[in-house]
Amino acid sequence: IWFKNCKNCGIMYLKEKGKYKDTYGYDFKMSYPTDMSDISFMMPTKRGKEKYITELPVAKYISFGIYRVSITCDDENFNKIFMINDKDYYTSYSLKFALKMQKKLNIKIKLIIDSKPNAYIYERKDLDYVIADIKMIGDRTRYSLINSKKAVYDLPFRLLPFITSFSRVKMGEVINKFNVYDDVLRIQTDSITFLKEFNEVV
Repeated sequence: IWFKNCKNCGIMYLKEKGKYKDTYGYDFKMSYPTDMSDISFMMPTKRGKEKYITELPVAKYISFGIYRVSITCDDENFNKIFMINDKDYYTSYSLKFALKMQKKLNIKIKLIIDSKPNAYIYERKDLDYVIADIKMIGDRTRYSLINSKKAVYDLPFRLLPFITSFSRVKMGEVINKFNVYDDVLRIQTDSITFLKEFNEVV
């Protein structure tokens, strides 16, 4: 349930429906494979543990995993860099990014406290791996991962929420870094369309 209830897709945003002239589209080449090879990307190769926490630590002390958190924001620019999840399940990648942007966009972040566990946490030692092989089987990709003890094959279930949220944060970081909020027309997973040219972004 922790994996399925996360937002397992890329950022999807459209400013307004209609026809536009002189727009400029860019995308991240081989986005997911590139992200998986990023030194800062981590993915679990074992099960985590359900936990009940009473408060959220500051961003740098957020443990790797999935959290039950309510995240809301009235600023339209937030929709260009973040995907709200009505089920309130967020990976640590998404949560840390929301905390980073909290003051700038007046984001409301609240840990859900009820009778159920509100965090699913992994031990750091179970997050080390390298990609040993990537193969296309039909229209699906099979990843062979190797950690310090054994090889792990076909991990779309554990991989999905973490790779999608990592990639969404990457897109959001680009938009925020270059402050191009006003000129974003459309975002679809790993591609972004601007109303004017931005060579310095690519």
